[in-house]
Amino acid sequence: MNKKNIAKMLLTMSLLVVSVPALANPREISLEDSIKLALQNSHRIKMAAASKDQAQWAIEEAKGNKGFSLTYTNTNARSTEPYTFMSSMEAVSPYNFFSHKLTLAVPLYTGNKAENAIEAQKLSAKISDLSFATGKQQVKLEATVDFYQVLEARNLLNVAKQSVDSLNQHLYNVERQFDAGVVAKADVLRTKVQLANVQDNLIRSQNGYELAVYQLNHVMGLPLNSELELKAELQYEKYPMTMAESVNYALAHRLELDQAKTGVEVAEAQVKLAKGDKLPTVSLVGTNVWDDIDYPGVDYSHWTAALTAQWDIFDSGIADAKIKKAKYAITQAEEQAKDTQENINLEVSQAYLNLKEAEKRIETNKLAVEEAETDFDVAIKRYSNGIGINLDVIDAELALNTAKTNYTKALYDYNVSRAKLDKAIGVHVE
Repeated sequence: MNKKNIAKMLLTMSLLVVSVPALANPREISLEDSIKLALQNSHRIKMAAASKDQAQWAIEEAKGNKGFSLTYTNTNARSTEPYTFMSSMEAVSPYNFFSHKLTLAVPLYTGNKAENAIEAQKLSAKISDLSFATGKQQVKLEATVDFYQVLEARNLLNVAKQSVDSLNQHLYNVERQFDAGVVAKADVLRTKVQLANVQDNLIRSQNGYELAVYQLNHVMGLPLNSELELKAELQYEKYPMTMAESVNYALAHRLELDQAKTGVEVAEAQVKLAKGDKLPTVSLVGTNVWDDIDYPGVDYSHWTAALTAQWDIFDSGIADAKIKKAKYAITQAEEQAKDTQENINLEVSQAYLNLKEAEKRIETNKLAVEEAETDFDVAIKRYSNGIGINLDVIDAELALNTAKTNYTKALYDYNVSRAKLDKAIGVHVE
């Protein structure tokens, strides 16, 4: 093969390499993106939406009990006894019988049970709507916490990498000084041991980051091994409300309070329903019947119109027991509402205190990082100049690693506490 052909072959291969599609880039995700995907793909949200639809159709079902009904009944029978519409007792046993019956029933008065049932279903539908909204708030919180967890894990992974890089560089310097006969073998061994320790931490940090990404992918409904690139950093932003303002806002906006209050209304509606069992019901019923001994059985026809009333005079105390049972349900619902309000107050207070604690830790650890970086630089320079010891460098690096870790955790705790506080005071999800 001549040089010209070799050149052509190399050119062709280079073009093929260039034309190979690049590997897919990591998916860029913002906090808003993660929340949107979580709400869109959450099975719990879909179940809550289905529950909302069920509640709406339950209202229509209850409304149907107030309307008229038209029923068709077909009977095809054979018997040894003649039927009453037969004109004579012909000895043709057994007898055939074919019948068609239409029944129209119109409820005129139900003891207000139909009306109260509709009202109870409307209240239940309201609770379903509120449950749907609170479910969205919970999913938003989970997505937010998992998003911040990935940011924390990413920062901790970077801290671990920096530690490994710093100790690798330090080990290089120690080995150079050992080769020059300036330091003892112990310095080399101690540095290698500490390097192994931070490498172990790097491995665990890498695994922690991958687990955090898997968890975020799970809550967003993406394949677990999807690669992500988060478009955010852990940062501090002062919360705009005081604790008292946060509590007041929660009492005005928490949907769980509306749920609890609606639960009381549902219990009251159940009492009205139970009282309806002690009242009469009145219905208008009309029937038309076609029957005959020959198929299809439509030769004989007769109709009936009736106004019927039914009143249970004595039921062995069943209706009274239902009423008392329903009244105790009101007491239970009222206590539940009070307990919900107290728990909300406690939840907001705890979230706010955790927020303020993390806020203080941010300032403290930020200063600690700055001081630890200065201390580590000084220790490195002193050791390189032969006036410091190896232990000072290792201790300074460990202190710097700890300070950076604590600072990252403080930022994470602050942002998570802020998200929990937003959830606790009832910030709505669009």
